[in-house]
Amino acid sequence: MKTLVPVAAALLLFAAAPFLQAREPLDLDVDTAVALALRSNLGIEAEQLSLEMKRLLKDTAYNVFYPQILAGASLSRMNEGPSAVPMLLPGPSIGYYTPPHTFSLGTSVSATLPLSISMIHGIRLVRQDYQAGLLGLETARKKLALAVRKSFYSLLVLEEAIALAEQNLAAASTRYDQARANYRAGLVDEYSLLAAQVAMESIRPAVEEARNGRGTALLAFKMDLGLDYDGEIRLTGSVEPAVLSLDAKALTARRLSENPDVLALVLAGQIAEERVRLQNSALYPNLSLMYSMDPTFGGDPFGDSWFSGDWSQRTGMLRIGLSLSLDSLLPDSRARNEIRRAEIDRETIRIRLSQALRGTELEVRRIVMNLDKSAKAIRALESNVRLADKANRMGQEAYRAGLREYSQIETTELALREARLNLLREKYNYLAGLLDLEYTLNTSLEKMEGTKK
Repeated sequence: MKTLVPVAAALLLFAAAPFLQAREPLDLDVDTAVALALRSNLGIEAEQLSLEMKRLLKDTAYNVFYPQILAGASLSRMNEGPSAVPMLLPGPSIGYYTPPHTFSLGTSVSATLPLSISMIHGIRLVRQDYQAGLLGLETARKKLALAVRKSFYSLLVLEEAIALAEQNLAAASTRYDQARANYRAGLVDEYSLLAAQVAMESIRPAVEEARNGRGTALLAFKMDLGLDYDGEIRLTGSVEPAVLSLDAKALTARRLSENPDVLALVLAGQIAEERVRLQNSALYPNLSLMYSMDPTFGGDPFGDSWFSGDWSQRTGMLRIGLSLSLDSLLPDSRARNEIRRAEIDRETIRIRLSQALRGTELEVRRIVMNLDKSAKAIRALESNVRLADKANRMGQEAYRAGLREYSQIETTELALREARLNLLREKYNYLAGLLDLEYTLNTSLEKMEGTKK
């Protein structure tokens, strides 16, 4: 029996081997990453649930015109029996009759419908709140897409930074090994050996820092995409933005009002205006419609037939009422204060909208200025890369001709890699600026291209 256990375990492992193999890395381009984030992000899911609640309220807002319908039935018996009542008898005498002490059966149905101007404004507010929810969800999606795109391209730059740091460490290690061999051969002194070792060891923290930075950024990236933290992903793509010549004045003139914050404040202003109307509706009279029936059985509910027709109405009626709150007409009343608060909120939003328009215009100008600066830096860095590449090729030729040592051409190789990394970082800065401009103006690069200088 003991020998069967290892055999069974081995068979199970063999059968499960195809499923125990390491999962293949997930290849992601920037558009796929954005799609995953929009589909799996918990923040977007919460916004969608909030919008669903607002949609439900909007679709059923008309139920304020439903009357309040109440139906009831009662079976009652007085605590004390009825007193004897006099009654005329045939002849000159008067007799007394004591009604039986029985239960009384009653039913009631009433429908009440209050009507006021505030109901109309309430429905409008519900619909506007739904529009605000739609805008909020769209803004949240665009913010998430912006963050994911920036994170994606930032990870590409970090990968290049790690590669450069590792190459620097490898070059320093090579120089240290060469110095140690020369020291043992008596070609260099101990100071040269220690200097090479210190140069090598000083690079190790930079390598670990670069790896740690990428690891932290990658975890945040996976969280935005809703991916498993332990899963491996492989980014495909490059940081190659199209350099545009943009006119900030033309951009703000055409697209300033499309900024998400501006759109939200415009809608908030409309909601505030409707709330002012809602509060003012308290100064108008309210109409109330009510209809009630209360059929009551006149006989003994336990002894007489309920279908005998002995039913009567006591207080059933149709009532049309008109009421007006007089205290709301007084100065400094609660209704007056609510109206004033709504008006102050409306003015506050108007001021915030003016500030948002000016702030957005300033932000667009700042982004365009930074883009122009980055474009100039890209051109300078591209020239620097060409020079570094030429120096590296000349060094390689000199090394193959035996005119230079390998440690000397390593310097030109590292200079070329660093020049390429600096160019990549500047391209990322330019691309991040374009993405910020897209979000700020709520437009796409294709539409921005139509506003070149």
